[in-house]
Amino acid sequence: MTAWDAGSIGIISAGRVGATLAAALSRAGLPVVAVAARSTALRRRAEQFVPDVPVLDPPKVAACADVLLLAVTDDALGPVIRGLVTVPGAVRAGQMVAHVSGVHGTAILQPARAVGAHTVAICPAMTFTGRLEEIERLPGVSYATTVDGAPARAAAQALIAGLGGRAAPAALVTAAEFLNAL
Repeated sequence: MTAWDAGSIGIISAGRVGATLAAALSRAGLPVVAVAARSTALRRRAEQFVPDVPVLDPPKVAACADVLLLAVTDDALGPVIRGLVTVPGAVRAGQMVAHVSGVHGTAILQPARAVGAHTVAICPAMTFTGRLEEIERLPGVSYATTVDGAPARAAAQALIAGLGGRAAPAALVTAAEFLNAL
C-alpha cells in the first residue's frame, strides 16, 4: 500500500482497463468512490470487479472524485472530457483529471485545464482483456506519464505506486513514444 493523500478516486468506464484499475486501486486500500458503466455488460463487469463501489453516471462520478481517471476508448476521450466540463461541478479547479490512453498525451485534457483542473496521462504498458487475473499482473508494470505540473505529478506517482507500478523514464514525454520504445 502507498501513502495516499490525493483524495477520492472516480473512474469513468468499467471496461477492460477501467474495471481492472478500479479493482487494483480498491484492493490497495485507495478510496475508489464510484465508477461509470453505461451498458449492461459494463455494469456487470463493475459489479464483478468492484462490488462495493457504486456505479453512477459519468458526471456524478466526476463530481464525487478528487481524482478522476478516464479509462474510455481513445476516440471517446475528447468527447467525454468536453462533455464533462459542461456539467456544473463535474470537472473543477484543483481536481486531478487523468486518462490511460496510449494514443493521447495531456493536450486532449485541455478543457479540464481550462477550468483549473490538473491533468495527467498515465498509460500502462500492458494489454488488458478484462479478466480478473489481470489485477495480479499489474504490480511491476511501467506507466508512461505526462503531467501538467507538480500537483499532478505527485498524485500520478501515488496512483502508480498504489497500482504497484513504476513511472517510465521522464525523457519519454508522450505515451505513444513510450509504447513505441518498448
